[in-house]
Amino acid sequence: MHMYTGEAKTPQQWEECGWAQPAPQLPGLEVFPDSCSVEEFAQKVSSQHVIVCYGDYSEAIRDLCGLLGIEVI
Repeated sequence: MHMYTGEAKTPQQWEECGWAQPAPQLPGLEVFPDSCSVEEFAQKVSSQHVIVCYGDYSEAIRDLCGLLGIEVI
């Protein structure tokens, strides 16, 4: 499991391409990683869908991964 910490902020308004006007305003987050570089995050996280925890639960997640035999990178 790749796990990173950072700060999330509400992004600027944007519209998904392909929607008829008026396009729905879809939710999103702008994430500023503090435990890695943006380049490292982009190389290691290979999808547009990630799990976000509001708060620092990294220690609890590491403990759970240890119990389940999942390597934390």
